Parts: sequence; structure tokens; C-alpha cells
Amino acid sequence: MIARLFICLYNIVIMRNSGGWWRTWMGCRGKCPSLSKIPLLLAGRAAQAETQKELRLRTLMPSILDKTFKGELLDEPVNVAFTEPASKANPAGRTPPTCLLGALVGDVIGSLYEFSAQKSTDFPLFCEDSELTDDSILTLAVADAIVNGRSYLECIREYAMVYPDSGYGGFFRQWMYSNDPQPYDSFGNGSAMRVSPIGWAFDTVEDVLREAEASAAVTHNHPEGIKGAQAVALAIFRARNGSTKDEIRKEITGRFGYDLSRTVDEIRLTYQFDETCQKTVPPAIVAFLESENFEDAIRKAVSLGGDADTLAAITGSIAEAYYGGAPEEIATEVCRRVPIELQEIVERFSRKYFRRADSGPF
Repeated sequence: MIARLFICLYNIVIMRNSGGWWRTWMGCRGKCPSLSKIPLLLAGRAAQAETQKELRLRTLMPSILDKTFKGELLDEPVNVAFTEPASKANPAGRTPPTCLLGALVGDVIGSLYEFSAQKSTDFPLFCEDSELTDDSILTLAVADAIVNGRSYLECIREYAMVYPDSGYGGFFRQWMYSNDPQPYDSFGNGSAMRVSPIGWAFDTVEDVLREAEASAAVTHNHPEGIKGAQAVALAIFRARNGSTKDEIRKEITGRFGYDLSRTVDEIRLTYQFDETCQKTVPPAIVAFLESENFEDAIRKAVSLGGDADTLAAITGSIAEAYYGGAPEEIATEVCRRVPIELQEIVERFSRKYFRRADSGPF
């Protein structure tokens, strides 16, 4: 029976390019009744996966799940209507944004184009398949660690295990399932994609750099991995505190040695998919520096044609701090895709650190 099943599946694959795959499927069902059970098996596995996810959630996030099942967390968009009038300390009239959404917006929009080498700024922002990936999940893990005073390692590993199919790299996946997870000398862009909460939560350059290193080093303890996280966190910190783009460019270049002199158009010509901090962080920062508004920043980052969700998550996190958040229609579209059990951490972090920004330089 197994041999017959294999032959039938082989015929289906061969015939699919000639337009006869459906006829082949129907014919094979008659010869091999086991094929008729495949949709049922797949549906059963999907239900089993959802059950396993619920069990992981109940084990790892009991407080959130209790509120969810009691109806205390509603399936509604996060409140993005924070506003702040222009002031002497904020002459540009920029508004303190909701924290975290910049990275999530970039991730969701970029998720469609991660492997398609989009080389234009003219593309649909959303479609049915737009989704959160590892960039968002681990950003929320870092936010959880900060809000609840937990270790970065504990939260990052916990969130990864609750959402195991979010697109993690091979080495990270080995780390998350290890009985004794240790850093693996990575300089991948994973350290930079998840660091944005630190740019909001700490009040001095020294604290921002220290915590960015701590959040990176649980996995990405290579100097370049740490540097990438620190550069992104510092850019967010400066942007939310009213620094100009020229000031941000000068400080990031001087402190980290990144070349931020090329334009997006120049970078786009030769840019290819690259998951290192060295090849992701500088282009993502340049996309922000050249942008005219939040949406334009995201479009420029995706148009580079590389690791689009991570590029846009980094660019979006800086643009959020500089421009005062994402446009409401974009933010709302993304918030619809945030699972209900994660909405609490978005709300709690945004409310807590929006207030701190509000009482500070703004």
C-alpha cells in the first residue's frame, strides 16, 4: 500500500505542470483509497497543532491565558490613538508613539517579500498572507522581559517555544530546544530585529547600550551581533528624544563604524538577501534616514530586496520613534493580526513607556 501511495503522489506531482493534476488526483483516489484520507489527516494534524499550542500557552503563559478565557482580553485592536501637541521641546510636532508597533508593522508588511527580492517601493502593504514572524514574536519577548522583570533568555526561549513555527534560523532552533541553552557566537540580524523595546524602556545611553548587549548576548554574543543590537536601540533612543536625522547618522557612524553615506537607490542596485547584522542594520537605518514619513520608511526598507521583514522591522522601529508612530489605518491592520494572547504585552508596554516618554523630553 505504501508503494502504491508513493506512485500516486508521484503521478500527481508530475501531472500538476500539465494542468491535469486534478484528474490525476481523482483517478489515484480510486486506485489508492488511502489518498482520500489525506485531507482528513491534514485537518486532524492542524487541530492537533492548535491543541499543542494551547497546551504550550497554558504551561508557559498561564496568567495571559486565564484572562483570555475569562474574556478579560478582548479581540480588539490595540489603542493607537496616542497624541501629543507640539511643544518647545518638540518643535517638529512629533508625537510619542505606541511602542513596539513600528517593529511589528515592518515585520508584517515585509513578511510577504522576504524571499521575493522586491526592488520597488510600489507594492501592496498587506494581503491575506501577511503575518507576524520571528521578528515580532521575539520583540514581544524582550518587551515581556522588561515589563515583568524577567531574564531575556527565559522570555526569548519561552516565546519561541510557544510560537515554534515563526521562521527561526537553524542555530536558534537548536538553542531554543536545548536543555542548557548557550550563546552560539552569532552575528545574524536576529539580535537587531528584537531589540526595539530597549530603545524605549531605558533613560540613558549607557543603560540602552548595556541592555541591548544583554538582550543580544543570550544568543548573538559575537561582537557584530551585539553591535547591531546596540546601534538599533540607540537610534530609537535618540529618535524618541528628539534628535535630528543628521545627529542620528553622525552618532551611529562614529560610535559603530557603519557606513551610512550611500543612498537607498545606490544600495538597492547590488543588495542581496543577507541575514548578518553587518549587511542588515546599516541599510535599514539608511532607509529610515532617507524617508519622508513612516510608510515611506517601510516601503524603502522592503524595496532593498533583501531580508525584507527584518529590514522593515528595524526601519519601522526607528521610524515609529521619530515620526510619532504608524498611521492609524496601518497600525490597526497589523493589530488585527496580533494574537489575542499577545495583545496584553503590547498594551502594557506601550502604556508604560509611552507615559515615560510623555513625561520626558516631549
